[in-house]
Amino acid sequence: MGLLPLEFTDGLTDSPYFRETLQAHEKELDLTNTAIKHLIKDIKDLIVAARNLSRAQRTLSETLNNFNFECIGNSQTDDELVIANSFKDFARLLTTIEDERDRLLEKADEAFLEPIERFRREQIGSAKEAKKKFDKETAKYCQNLERYLNISMKKNETQLWEADANNSMEQQHFFKAMSEYVLKLQEVNERKKFEFVETVLSFMLGWLTFYHQGHEIATDFYSVKMELQMRLQRTRSNFNMTQEETKSLRQKMLNNQEKRDKFQRHLQGCWSHLKMNQMNAQDYLNFSTSLNENDLLPNFNLDDSEEFEIKTITSALKSYLRQLSEPIMTFKLHNDFVAAAKLENRAFRIEKIHQLVHRLPAINFSILKILIEHLNKVSKLHDKNLMTSSNLGVCFGPTLLRTAEESVAAILDIKFVNVIAELLIENYEKFFQTKPTLIEDSPQHPQVITENSLNFVNYTRYENALWNGKTISHSE
Repeated sequence: MGLLPLEFTDGLTDSPYFRETLQAHEKELDLTNTAIKHLIKDIKDLIVAARNLSRAQRTLSETLNNFNFECIGNSQTDDELVIANSFKDFARLLTTIEDERDRLLEKADEAFLEPIERFRREQIGSAKEAKKKFDKETAKYCQNLERYLNISMKKNETQLWEADANNSMEQQHFFKAMSEYVLKLQEVNERKKFEFVETVLSFMLGWLTFYHQGHEIATDFYSVKMELQMRLQRTRSNFNMTQEETKSLRQKMLNNQEKRDKFQRHLQGCWSHLKMNQMNAQDYLNFSTSLNENDLLPNFNLDDSEEFEIKTITSALKSYLRQLSEPIMTFKLHNDFVAAAKLENRAFRIEKIHQLVHRLPAINFSILKILIEHLNKVSKLHDKNLMTSSNLGVCFGPTLLRTAEESVAAILDIKFVNVIAELLIENYEKFFQTKPTLIEDSPQHPQVITENSLNFVNYTRYENALWNGKTISHSE
């Protein structure tokens, strides 16, 4: 139920009905004043929160703008370029929205808070001032009326006329204050319907305008979003495809690694088996050129010493070394070794080869040392096995040193390769247990590794590096 109207005629009599209606209007005025105070506080809190949100959004925008994607590979596809720049697009989107928000907040005090506060101060404040005046005049009128009613009838007529005139004057003051107060109450209650609501409407329209501008920005961003989603889908599809290929490659590598590990265990067994059998036969010359490690390994059981002849084991060893993608003495130093072997002076020839051996990568040097040490022991039993250093050089020279590409010139140089292998076997102690007098551009001498301390993990690293076309440095 709404407020009852305040009638001026009811105020003239100052009836209980008038006072009851007046109190209802005053209560409504107090509630309106309290509600406006809360509204002002909430709007201020909202503006503060919006400014904090704007700062947080701008911080996020800056983070997105500075975010960098590092893609795998030297070059990127168009999809990857767009995806890599997508965060910068997101940052621009947020910045544009926050620019609009800042424009709204810049005029919030002037457009929203000040008009609401002014309405509360001027309209409700003036009504309260009118109430004070009305209460004061009411008190004076009641006091005067009480004195007027208590005048003795014994007073003369002049005194009675004066009292009556004074009462009429106080009554006029009361009526004037009452009418002003009633008019102000009605004015405030009516003004808040349009003046106050109009200010709040302006506030709401400001936010709606901001949201509409956000919608316009989102509409403009729609094409960017659709293109990005399309590129993301293609990238996801490419990932799924390449992931399957990568998993397949990984499984192949694991299988190959398992195969290599198995073969290397057999290689390790070769050394022990050859030593146990004292190398008494010409088994380094009598090997099958068609031997393949893939054919040999499945049935290769060194635990049974009767299963394979010595020549089979030596063939497996030479086959493995020959099938390395890069020989132990490396493609890089091949020409230098051959040039050294062609020197006429034997002392110079040995010294030059000595220098070149110490220029080999550390793992190559270690493997070569173990092999030559073993062949040196074999050559010392040549009276029993007929395997002189010259014969062993013919067997192992092409295995240790060969060119990257086959050619007639390389074939003609095989005899020098055999000479190098022969010199290595004959001069094992000099080449591998002493340092050369002058090492040209050579890295630090590698750590001496004995046959028993051969690390086949390093052997695997060497083979993997060669298969991938790399050379392992001394530091590795």
